[in-house]
Amino acid sequence: MRLSCGRAEILRNPAEQNGTSDGPFAYREGWESISSCRRSFEDGRSVGQGEVRMFTFAEYLRHRRLSRGMTMQVLAQQLNVTPQFVSLLESGRRRPSGEFIERCAELFGDNVDYLRFLAEPIPEEQKRAIYESPLAPAYIPRPSAEQTVEGRLDDLLIRQMLNLPGMPKPEEDTPYHGDANYTVSEEALRFHRQLVRYLLEGDYSPNIKGWARFYDAYYTRWTEGRAAARPSLEQLIQSVERAESGTYPLRWAYLVWLHTGLARQEAGESEAAVRAYLRAAEWADEARDGEGGLIARWLAAQVVLSQGDIFRCIELLRAAAQAKEAPPAGIARARTELADLLLLMHEDEAALNEAIEVAPLWRSSTLDLPQGMKTSSLLIGEVVGTEALRRMGRDLEARRWLNRVRSVRTRVDADLLTDLRLRIVAAELLATSNRFNQRRKRFREMMNEVDKLGHDEISEFVRAYIRARYAETQLEEKNVEAAEAALEGLPLEPGEGLLPRRLEWLVTVGRAKVRLLQEQGREKEARALVEEIKQKAEELLSIDSRWQGSRLEQYVRRQLEEIEEPLLVTN
Repeated sequence: MRLSCGRAEILRNPAEQNGTSDGPFAYREGWESISSCRRSFEDGRSVGQGEVRMFTFAEYLRHRRLSRGMTMQVLAQQLNVTPQFVSLLESGRRRPSGEFIERCAELFGDNVDYLRFLAEPIPEEQKRAIYESPLAPAYIPRPSAEQTVEGRLDDLLIRQMLNLPGMPKPEEDTPYHGDANYTVSEEALRFHRQLVRYLLEGDYSPNIKGWARFYDAYYTRWTEGRAAARPSLEQLIQSVERAESGTYPLRWAYLVWLHTGLARQEAGESEAAVRAYLRAAEWADEARDGEGGLIARWLAAQVVLSQGDIFRCIELLRAAAQAKEAPPAGIARARTELADLLLLMHEDEAALNEAIEVAPLWRSSTLDLPQGMKTSSLLIGEVVGTEALRRMGRDLEARRWLNRVRSVRTRVDADLLTDLRLRIVAAELLATSNRFNQRRKRFREMMNEVDKLGHDEISEFVRAYIRARYAETQLEEKNVEAAEAALEGLPLEPGEGLLPRRLEWLVTVGRAKVRLLQEQGREKEARALVEEIKQKAEELLSIDSRWQGSRLEQYVRRQLEEIEEPLLVTN
């Protein structure tokens, strides 16, 4: 049977009619949670579609500022007001003028009439009623104006029934959210499988049946794996592509494409996975689901990075960070990763700018994340900024940053890899102030910890860098045996991994090996090794024409000159 609720229809528990508590619909929590879901929705606390719901101008301004990574000072400067005025606006203690609203609309690219609507001093209940009405003015964001309350309630209730308590929500079952530690048996899903069959066999809308088919595939994902769920997901993809506009909810289409991408990625079909993620991002954009669009692009970025295409990865991370209505935490994460990749490419100025702009987001008390997670992420960004300053020769600023980073470091248990990266920067800065003995001591201390690192690409690179730099510090003291021991078994080039990291490895380890040969009086072998290093560098740089003329290429060529210069003097 069905229970009518306006234009929405929800399932009614048949067991309620005969007083029994068993049968396929006697779900222990289902109907209570549905009632709670209805109350939450009607109270305006649940949005159902993933879009950001804003009923005040104060909320709008704060979200826009944080999503752009702006401080109050930066926003005030761009809007030609004082930071104090921005603070008053965001706290709701002042109302914006018409001129200020126009400047905001121009800065953020939003409809000025919509912003005037948000700033209207009318009761929130009235504003929400206008916002959700099918007859809302055209300037109200389209998903809110076109998708009726009943339609959203329909989706919300069906999903509430089909979700298994404890099982990750489909939108959170991604590498972006970490590995889910969850197992489920078919027995635990017995009721849900029965409910799916009931929905598919009954006279229900394509909307409801679409959700039933999706959750049926999602249950299979948890009982048999993504590969087993893939055929069902591919069929749903065909339904999405064939259906007329509006047949299925935008959120549904997003999740279908997202999980198809996850299944394709697990199967090793990288390009197919990227295409699926980007289609998911398009559906999320249409649904004004900023977080969904950011996550889909982030996933695509990770796939292309694993293929070695750092240029495309950076492009996708930038798109993710610029997703409209994306949550500040997601933007901060994308921009921190972006800063780290730019540093790897020796785009030091760009990396520094990202590190500067993302720091206020991680420091913001509004991010709904554990403090330890925020501090750890802030630490990574600060390390990137310090290293970028050191490379650019801005040593005084780099030391100031380093002091600030150390204060952050005291508030969090950093992982060994991040900790070693920070200590490497600190050690290299010691050399710029002629404190060579202290630098040697720091690298000696780090050598005692390199064996604790993992064996992923970044850890292997950091281990090789520390060994090579330690060897060079020993050669400064003519301690040839210690240098030789440090370099023993260390390859000249790793042979795989991201090209910038391979090149950095090549010139760092290559320089140490050449200097060792020189100290041993093996000049001929040293010259032969220099030629080998130069040849390998040319081969790597020629792999992708996009590196020609890049900051990375310029850096590598400077390093090659420095490696070869002592041999030219003794020639």
